[in-house]
Amino acid sequence: MATPISKLAVQERLRRHFRRLTEDILRDYRDGLQSGTPEAVANFREDFIREIIGRVFERTYRLSKGPVFDSFGGRSKSIDCVICAPNHPLFLDPIGRDCALLADGVHSVIEIKPDISTLSDDFDCELVRGLEQLRSCKRLKRTEPGMASFLFTKLHDGDRDWLMRVPSHMLCLESRGLAETAAYIAWYYQEKQVPLWEQFDFVVVLGQGMLEVPRAPKGPVQSPEILVRDLGEDALGNFLFRVATLAGPEMRLSKSLMERYLVGVFDDHRVTRLATHGSFDEFPAHSAGNKHEGEEQA
Repeated sequence: MATPISKLAVQERLRRHFRRLTEDILRDYRDGLQSGTPEAVANFREDFIREIIGRVFERTYRLSKGPVFDSFGGRSKSIDCVICAPNHPLFLDPIGRDCALLADGVHSVIEIKPDISTLSDDFDCELVRGLEQLRSCKRLKRTEPGMASFLFTKLHDGDRDWLMRVPSHMLCLESRGLAETAAYIAWYYQEKQVPLWEQFDFVVVLGQGMLEVPRAPKGPVQSPEILVRDLGEDALGNFLFRVATLAGPEMRLSKSLMERYLVGVFDDHRVTRLATHGSFDEFPAHSAGNKHEGEEQA
């Protein structure tokens, strides 16, 4: 007999909660494919996902969409979900829309790409467009590192540069597979010579898992690895936990409440880590799953 939810430990209650949210998002996605105009469906889906993401942050955070600006003249492409930290000023136009999203007040950004299953040889696909949108954010620079400032005396110059960037992620609902997607991204980064600090932080595919470019690089190394986390129905919870516990641009006196309650639920000891290496000079899409050199249990 199933255990009544009222008697479950809080960690298991939260795990089940995120699994139900995953089902809600995927059900909405499948229903949306059959109804409404593409623009109306996309707008509703983005609003729905933004609302869910906002639930894991304190009320002093807010979510918006649009391009992000830095103080050095940089501007990103328009991003579906921009998480504004408590230090972000409220610059609104007459109808309540943000007229300026500032890198020094942005906790992180999330681009929403429902279907990234197409992996084209000429890089003309939704996955690459999403990566380029994230790259436009990673090119921006904050003027201060926020919570990471206390680490600065111990870091390599490349690490410091990375910490001044806005964390940039992608949320997807459908893909060809984690291993193949990771190999394709690594090949794309290799071909385009994308610096490590301009690469994504997390890419999550609901119901499948998450890709991660390891944080705090030790120098300008070209795409050393992409970690592939096979998480199944816990992908959304793991992703939101990791995003919510990233160091933001504002100084805080305590850790995120999410970290206190979920560190034992969504941590490295509960996922499989697949390190993706190789030059990817001759990438065959059908054999991308064979590109992994090894599998490691964290």
